[in-house]
Amino acid sequence: MKLTVQTIGVIALAALPICQAKDSGVSVTVSADEKQPAWRRVFKEEWPSIAQHTTPEWFRDAKFGIYTCLAPATVGTQYGTTEWYGWAMYKTNATWWTNGKRHDQEDGPSPVFKLHREKFGDQHEFGYKDFIGLFNPSNFNAVVWADLFEKSGAKFCGPMGVHHDNYYLWDSKYTRWDIMDTVGFDMCAELEREIKKRGMKFAMTFHHAFTWWFFYPSYAFDGGQPGNEDLYCRPHEFSPDNDSFAEYPDAEYEELWFKKLEEACVNYDPDLIWFDMGLELLSDNIRKKAFARLLNNAEEKNQKIGLCYKIKYDVCIPPKAGILDYEKGRSTVIREDPWLTDTPLGGWFYNGRTSRSPEAVIEILVDIVSKNGCMLLCVSPKPDGTIPEDQQATLLGVGEWLEMNGEALYNTRPWVIAGEGPTQLEADGHFNENWEAIYTEKDIRFTRSKDGNTLYVIVLDRPVQGKVTATQLADIYPYLDRGIKQVELLGTGPVEWTRDDTGLHLAFPEKAKGQHAWCYKIKLAPKIALPPGTALFDWSEATSAEWWNDGYGYKEEDNDIVMICGGRTAAHGGPDGFGGIGYALKAAYANDTEPGTFKMQMSGVNKRFKINSVDLAAQNSVGEFTPSLQGKLGDEIQWTIIPETKMQTYTKASTGNLALPIDEMIWNTGVSSEPNNTLGNVMDNLNISIVEEK
Repeated sequence: MKLTVQTIGVIALAALPICQAKDSGVSVTVSADEKQPAWRRVFKEEWPSIAQHTTPEWFRDAKFGIYTCLAPATVGTQYGTTEWYGWAMYKTNATWWTNGKRHDQEDGPSPVFKLHREKFGDQHEFGYKDFIGLFNPSNFNAVVWADLFEKSGAKFCGPMGVHHDNYYLWDSKYTRWDIMDTVGFDMCAELEREIKKRGMKFAMTFHHAFTWWFFYPSYAFDGGQPGNEDLYCRPHEFSPDNDSFAEYPDAEYEELWFKKLEEACVNYDPDLIWFDMGLELLSDNIRKKAFARLLNNAEEKNQKIGLCYKIKYDVCIPPKAGILDYEKGRSTVIREDPWLTDTPLGGWFYNGRTSRSPEAVIEILVDIVSKNGCMLLCVSPKPDGTIPEDQQATLLGVGEWLEMNGEALYNTRPWVIAGEGPTQLEADGHFNENWEAIYTEKDIRFTRSKDGNTLYVIVLDRPVQGKVTATQLADIYPYLDRGIKQVELLGTGPVEWTRDDTGLHLAFPEKAKGQHAWCYKIKLAPKIALPPGTALFDWSEATSAEWWNDGYGYKEEDNDIVMICGGRTAAHGGPDGFGGIGYALKAAYANDTEPGTFKMQMSGVNKRFKINSVDLAAQNSVGEFTPSLQGKLGDEIQWTIIPETKMQTYTKASTGNLALPIDEMIWNTGVSSEPNNTLGNVMDNLNISIVEEK
């Protein structure tokens, strides 16, 4: 319903925000005491209650989103000006937007002030209220926009609902300064329909908390004229101090801010609600009121929403109550809670700036996702409502990459560490990101599947040596504590790999597909969940420090196992100079004939197997060192192991090349690795399988 003078008779005349009635042009007063809707009040207007809300799973899975900045300011910013056109067009002195003195410009009118006067007229006569009349995005097409966003791989997207300039991109009953009244259509409604139709989540951004300060310079011009308060706000003072924003908003301003926000969220049901700076400058009560209202609206509609906020001047939202956003910035490490980066593709508003390349966007996106974040990319349409061709090309390039490599980002979670490499951000915070591509082939980022069974290794620049080495995945580090089943390069196929104490070495085929950031998919061997009482032999629990010279006893309390070994069981270097591989078979058996378990260690990484059955009728040949198992197994034995994947180890005859990959590993727990020794004593009918993860 449009508010008109006739509504005054049924609305209590309490002290609440002044707004212009669209039909009559007269001011009316909206009461805070009007009857509240019967929405379900699950969340109280208290932070402990609001903080019970959790970030929705869809947001954690989505990773990549888009929002658009198109508003009257674009009519001016197309000339290469600041995005804050409505503020800068009134600036007659060199101060920051905090109103503090700036020393990087000569004092006097801003370049935008001069541009506006030259192109549009004197600010007393042709102010921002008149400038709005020039805005006419006649070529806007929600279908074209939504199709492009879908092809880009975005999982959530939508429009800027309102910028600092107090102009609304939806049909609002609370103001005459909206797109329906000035242009004749509802951009938010059209985009909501097309975006949701394609299965994407709908996002809206809200920047109007800062409007109170945005038009301060206008008060010396048409902003100070009576009757214009519904656009420029009530004229008020603004402290010249950099650390103060006094005079702060009054209750009337805050209540109207809330009403407009509520209207948009109730009418369009955005899945992601994003707040720009200024939220922390409002009162705590109005913030609590807003967050509780939006969450309760979502509860009523069984909708899972995300609420995003920034920390520019103060921490205004408890960490668990919202999603922290970095403006053109990122975290340097993995954050426990999901977070967001908002960053522009070109200018925030269209200003002729060349679009970032697909490579740059992909690199930044990968870095963000590896640290538990998501990207909200700002697209800046031209004044006529079309998206610049260079921005379209970048979005399609990102979409092409995600089509091939998206599984390394979508639905993933951070791994133990975010990555490695020489290119790192110096500190957390806003404005710390690179504009264009800067990463090297040694810059690697990691993600993992939700179930933890797949590790993704993403190389941020094309390798030139035919291989990639992830040093942090070396077997001397604790990060990768599971075996590897298979490695493939997404879009290309399976690749060869080896692992040692210098890293995980991955082949990079000469004809590898793709143009940006190559993703290796590593399938991990199952985690072992052994039942209580299972015995695993561990050399570190030996009773003798010099186990390689003396026999020792080992007792597993759970199973009453005693294993006695004499002599060396780990391979060592021989006269041929082959350095110590350090493989050892570690076996343990219960004191009866039930199947047991054993653990094999390869260069510090444990691989556990389960013995289903064993034939003890083994041939006994004497080795240099002979072990024995006390209990039902008493003969010298040697294990024949069929591994799940090929591993670097000795061949059957330990002469010549001692590091060939083979399908069958033959181990003798008591045979030295001297090159002239032949491994023998094969046990027949050893039935082995991987212990499945529970």
